[in-house]
Amino acid sequence: MDAHRELFLEIDYGWIIYILAVLSIAALAYAVYHRVQLWKLGQKDDSFSNMGQKTKAFIYTGLIDGIIHKRIIRDFYPGIPHALVFWGALLLLFATAMDVVSHYIVEFLHGNTYLAISCLADLGGAILLVGLIVLIVRRYIQRPDRLDNTLDDAITIAVVFIIVLTGFILEGLRMLVSEEIFPALPIMEPHPLAPSPLAARGESCSSPSTGRGWGGVKHPLTQAVRDS
Repeated sequence: MDAHRELFLEIDYGWIIYILAVLSIAALAYAVYHRVQLWKLGQKDDSFSNMGQKTKAFIYTGLIDGIIHKRIIRDFYPGIPHALVFWGALLLLFATAMDVVSHYIVEFLHGNTYLAISCLADLGGAILLVGLIVLIVRRYIQRPDRLDNTLDDAITIAVVFIIVLTGFILEGLRMLVSEEIFPALPIMEPHPLAPSPLAARGESCSSPSTGRGWGGVKHPLTQAVRDS
């Protein structure tokens, strides 16, 4: 059996996820609408003049400053964690989008393709956590004078941190449950996509028995549950 992931494994109320997704999209749509209303308060100009130059400037700004974060990382220490959070979230978004396409449109996430996407998702989560930890240290331990730490900042960082951290915890619990449900499935041989320090037990980034994640690395919580 190829490595793959079964969605909503041992979850009886998966429909709740869709309700939460709709609420999240509604909140995002409202935030975008509110931002557009603020933009409209500015001075009007001829939006259709110099469209070529404006399009070029938009693409350049979006690529260089939006994705590469050139302007932000000029100030290296505060810039790097912001870039890590962005790139980590981007990898997680890409992996989730591939999961949605495979589940609802064209099924393709199995075997080596699934292993690659799974590894990217884990890498993205790890990068995002590192960025958040650096931000927390800088904002709430070092506390530079130029930062105004508002309640919104703390809530945003805390919520994102909890979401990513619990995602890794749930992934570990999923490994434990999957191995109990499919105990007879063979463990895969070491896979070239799995760095050797992480493939500690000779398993790959994912295996048929784990369903997703670093098969060779047991989450401490899952190991504690198993040993109890």
